[in-house]
Amino acid sequence: MLQYLLKRILVALPVLVGVTAISYLIISLAPGNAVDILIDPNQTPGQAQRLREELGLNQPIPVRYAKWLGELARGNLGYSFLTRRPVAERISERLSPTLSLAFAAIFVAYLVALPVGVISATRQYSAADYVSTGFALIGNSLPTFFLGLSFIYLFSVRVRWFPTGGMSTIGATPTPNDFIVHLTLPALVLGMSILGAVMRYARSSMLEVMRQDFVRTARAKGVTGRTVIYKHALRNALIPVITLLGIQLPVLFGGAIITEQVFGWPGMGRLTIEAITQRDYPVLMALNLVTAVMVVGGGLFSDVLYVVVDPRIRYA
Repeated sequence: MLQYLLKRILVALPVLVGVTAISYLIISLAPGNAVDILIDPNQTPGQAQRLREELGLNQPIPVRYAKWLGELARGNLGYSFLTRRPVAERISERLSPTLSLAFAAIFVAYLVALPVGVISATRQYSAADYVSTGFALIGNSLPTFFLGLSFIYLFSVRVRWFPTGGMSTIGATPTPNDFIVHLTLPALVLGMSILGAVMRYARSSMLEVMRQDFVRTARAKGVTGRTVIYKHALRNALIPVITLLGIQLPVLFGGAIITEQVFGWPGMGRLTIEAITQRDYPVLMALNLVTAVMVVGGGLFSDVLYVVVDPRIRYA
């Protein structure tokens, strides 16, 4: 297993280099640059040119990318054009809130979707099946921003159960309970964006597994229905759901951009919006790299969970 993971990591390195090269090219070709944000409109063209030289924006794109890649190989993500702070510091400040939000959303989604998917599969074409399928369709169809604003109106403005945004109460000492209260609404909204897909995968996989011979054999031997479903069928049905989990980890980072904006959550999503509007190329490149690493890491995480769920799986 360890040898397999090492091989996968070595194969992923050229992929990450390719992703960063394409990202750097697209970002560099986009209209505008950091100089347009930083300079005073009344400054002379010479002053603007000096600023471009200071930031290295006067050099060809391949040269700039090669320098960025060289610094990355030494563990340096560069410095923000706007704040002149190390990019690694800015990302480290925002990474923890985004990870907290993403894993809370995954917990909520799978906590609800797996049992509902199993019930929907075991009671196919019943009222519970139709209700859960319709709920999944609604969850997949509603835009995140609309769902977030609706939750804020219902649970923050009308009944006042939760705060409208932020990660802690202004002026109060941060506590775990206060953090959980602020985390609940954004986690529910972000979890709703993936809940429908998880439920549908769980339902389809359970339906397929329950038609297989080993399930019929277990029932023919007199094994109780609950044992057949939750001990035999569910474990085999989790493989496609685990695959979906590996894909959703980086997707949640993308979905968190909108959710964090709606709820004022100080994570990487808000940092991404700020970097785009300010043309802060080093920060954007680092964010793209983190997302690419999440995609690769999600695949490796799924491979490890395969072995945990199904011991018959072996990697050469």
